[in-house]
Amino acid sequence: MIKTSEKPAVKNPKQRVKILLDALCKQIFKEVSRSIFEKHKLLFAFMLATTILKIDNQLDNKEWTFLLTGLSGSPLADKLNPDPSWISSKLWEDILHLSNIPAFATIADDITNETDKWQQFYNDIENLSPPEPYNQLSAFQKLVLTKVFRPDLFMAKSKEFINEILGDYFTSSLIFTLEDTFKESISPLVPLIFILSPGDDP
Repeated sequence: MIKTSEKPAVKNPKQRVKILLDALCKQIFKEVSRSIFEKHKLLFAFMLATTILKIDNQLDNKEWTFLLTGLSGSPLADKLNPDPSWISSKLWEDILHLSNIPAFATIADDITNETDKWQQFYNDIENLSPPEPYNQLSAFQKLVLTKVFRPDLFMAKSKEFINEILGDYFTSSLIFTLEDTFKESISPLVPLIFILSPGDDP
């Protein structure tokens, strides 16, 4: 991997390390992808992306816990639902939980004050950015918003998140050939074992 990875035109240790880390990440993803189902590859890529953010201290623990559980761990504010015609009781409860997280501290009030803008965002979240100042959120924080407002689009937005953090290599379908597998094998004396699950196409 070190020999085959890209080398910067000018000697730059920091850039070289970054290139090596990117190459290592791709290699790990490639090797693990050989042994998991297609439907699990997105989850593994998501785990890689969030782990990298954690290592770089770019992922808030409260936001991570909220994404996983939907709970903030704090009492909810006593605020009335501004428009039950499109904000369900479950959605409003999630918004109140979200408002206990520092980056979203005023979101309940902001939605109350600009209900029409947030309704437009809710109806077309695939194409619209969230109203200001939430359009400046990080990729992960925008994913948290998707989880709250449109959980049905969470998978699609997760792919966008992975593309932004890792690149589209991690959301594309990797093709493995016997030729490549033989080239990467440790020794011609070590057998390759293929395990086919029911329904798999060899």
